[in-house]
Amino acid sequence: MAHVCLAEGQERAYTGSMATETQVTASEGSSNAGARGVALSTAAILLPLGMVVYVVSTMAHPAREDPNSYAPVFTEYAASSTWIAVHFAQYAAVLLLIGGLIALCLAMVHEAGSLAFLARLGLVTAAATVASFTLLFAVDGVALKRAVDAWVASAGTDRADAALAAAQAIRWTEYGVNAFSFVLLGMTLTFVSVALVQTRLLPRWAGWWGLVVGVALAVHGVMVGYVAFAPTAPGIVALPGLFGWTLATAFVIWRRPVQQPLSAPAAG
Repeated sequence: MAHVCLAEGQERAYTGSMATETQVTASEGSSNAGARGVALSTAAILLPLGMVVYVVSTMAHPAREDPNSYAPVFTEYAASSTWIAVHFAQYAAVLLLIGGLIALCLAMVHEAGSLAFLARLGLVTAAATVASFTLLFAVDGVALKRAVDAWVASAGTDRADAALAAAQAIRWTEYGVNAFSFVLLGMTLTFVSVALVQTRLLPRWAGWWGLVVGVALAVHGVMVGYVAFAPTAPGIVALPGLFGWTLATAFVIWRRPVQQPLSAPAAG
């Protein structure tokens, strides 16, 4: 009789333990779903907002002269009274865009296997991208403006050649930082997109679209290292593609339920 009671007690204890574990798992799943929903909603706001701010601010950027023709374009830049403000607005736009990509990473970072790995890679490259673009806008938005203003002010003096050489050196620095900034942005979008292709978080086409744009951005960055600011085919494709992807992704997020599994979908 004692053995029977002991067995029944152990069975009740085991059943209670299993029920507790089930409740904890359900609670964690609900918490993860809630956090995922917040992350997705944040991405749906930041992604299109960043691109809209970037497009609007870039419309105010002086762009009449060939950006690789130093004397004419430096004269144009020196005449701009909104140069620094425009670049601060562009910087804010980039931060919003990268913030949206970070939010997408956070929506997947607690999943198992390759999804979490890709999301963490995206977080790392996103942080590096923020640092790189910060340097880019410091060089382009502030240092270059000071240099071209000094060059224009030195016209007709023996300092003119040295001032032009200084502005050119800053421009060359900008080429390098710009190249690596776009490579990093492309890598971040690529990691996020490859993860999206493997999930049910968004339709698979959103992941494939982002992957194409991410690769184009990275290739454009590499080409800047060779051709400076001459137009490139990847760049011509990437920026409109990125704008369209942010709008489409935001639209899908707002219309799609988020309380769904992130396991890889069936083929098709």
